[in-house]
Amino acid sequence: IPFEGPIGAVRVARINGKLVINPKSSELPKSDMNYVVAGSRDAIVMVEGGSQEVPEAEVLEAIFFAHKELQTVIDMQLELQKACGKKKAVYT
Repeated sequence: IPFEGPIGAVRVARINGKLVINPKSSELPKSDMNYVVAGSRDAIVMVEGGSQEVPEAEVLEAIFFAHKELQTVIDMQLELQKACGKKKAVYT
């Protein structure tokens, strides 16, 4: 099965004016923005969530911040793949 690489995901919320990655569930009621963002190394593939009357520019800032931060999730997946040492099967 063709696979173009790992996908990572993080939750981003804005709490007291500060963007927070993967906040605790107890912190979410204090947020005015709450999104789950998934993406590949170079693209955002999914955004889900909502906000409380937040300007579009601030929503975009949160989404791009989340994409930058989800790169560490992708890095961990690639490290795990190397540690396992299993070669990818070739399909025709």
